[in-house]
Amino acid sequence: MTLFSELPVLIRIITGIYELLFVIASAYIFIKNIVNGERSILCIYSFPPMVCSAILLQGMADLEEDMLQGESRSWLAGLTGNLPWFIVILMVAAMTFWEVNLLIKSKKFKDRVLTAEAVKESLDNLPDGICFSTEGGTPVLVNVQMNRLCGEILDSGIVNAKDMWHRLQAREGSAGVKYIRTEPVITVQLEDGTVWDFRQTVLTGGKKRIREIVAFEVTRQYELNHKLRAENERLQKMNLRLQELCREIEKITREKEILETRIRVHDEIGRALLVFQIYLARPVRKRSRKDLLFWCRYIVVGIKSGTFSNPEINLERIVREAKDLDIKVICEGELPEDIIVRGIFLRALKECISNTVKHAGGTEVFFRIINNNNKIYAEITNNGIQPSGKIREKGGLKNLRSLAETAGGEMKVSGNGSFMLRLEFPWGEGI
Repeated sequence: MTLFSELPVLIRIITGIYELLFVIASAYIFIKNIVNGERSILCIYSFPPMVCSAILLQGMADLEEDMLQGESRSWLAGLTGNLPWFIVILMVAAMTFWEVNLLIKSKKFKDRVLTAEAVKESLDNLPDGICFSTEGGTPVLVNVQMNRLCGEILDSGIVNAKDMWHRLQAREGSAGVKYIRTEPVITVQLEDGTVWDFRQTVLTGGKKRIREIVAFEVTRQYELNHKLRAENERLQKMNLRLQELCREIEKITREKEILETRIRVHDEIGRALLVFQIYLARPVRKRSRKDLLFWCRYIVVGIKSGTFSNPEINLERIVREAKDLDIKVICEGELPEDIIVRGIFLRALKECISNTVKHAGGTEVFFRIINNNNKIYAEITNNGIQPSGKIREKGGLKNLRSLAETAGGEMKVSGNGSFMLRLEFPWGEGI
């Protein structure tokens, strides 16, 4: 039977090198189990293969030394060299199997039990920064993210957590770091644009007090908050503009109501006075005191109450009232469907009828409506005495121009031998 010492030198050297690596690995596993606080049974299981492999390695080393010197000085070398070669190989294989089985058991134990190493690894993989320290500031546990943040902000690692917090409150750090606030939490914007919140809490466990500092990334919240403030400022400015617009609309509405009241008062009183004028111009036998009394009462009641009746303006009523004033109205064209433009045209017709009676002394008024080039026109003339100069707009004409321009139209009055009032509005558009 071939002994281990009779094997070729190369095989013995290879076996020795493997045994050396195995001793190193088994010693590392044993020490790691002790440091990590593994179960005591795992530490006991990892001790025998380490010791046995170390003894076998020592025997192999002494055997080679004795064979080089040609004499036997170590009993361990004699024991190892006199063993059959397959016994030595079986010992190495058995210890290897033992250690592999131990690694499998240790892996299963780690999967079931939360170890200190697993806790540290989990904290290092967190996207947030975490630092636990004693009350005096001595670091107990600091993850990778917190070390990175402190390195970027303060240009140094965490030596004392209490001093680090005071430096953050004092706004210390590199030039590229921007402090947004320091109370009630510390908010810092880094050079890459990310924003972080730092919060400190003192935890009490029994007689010990632990200082906890955490850092959260709040870049998205900061951007949304910034946009919200900008949107609130924009809405506030818009609200001020809306308030101003409401005041302007109220002012315009009030002016429009005043203008319509003036026009209505002017029309009603003017009509009553014209009736009174015609009544006086008639022969005594043709006068009707009953009609005169009605219009006198109408004027007095309107002045005392401050209001006048506002019947619906329509062409038939205007023609009928003009007939009472001995004026014939000749119409051409159709009135627009837009109620505002139609109302302005009819008001202009009433004003021209009144002016024809008062100033021109005519008996006919010509009212023509033209649709052309997406615009609608109203032209009003009469057969009375034509003006010899420029017409001065006052009273009814002045109010009519203001009403037309407010509604988006144009008004032109021509004289010098041929009177014409012309109104122009966009065709088919509301006012």
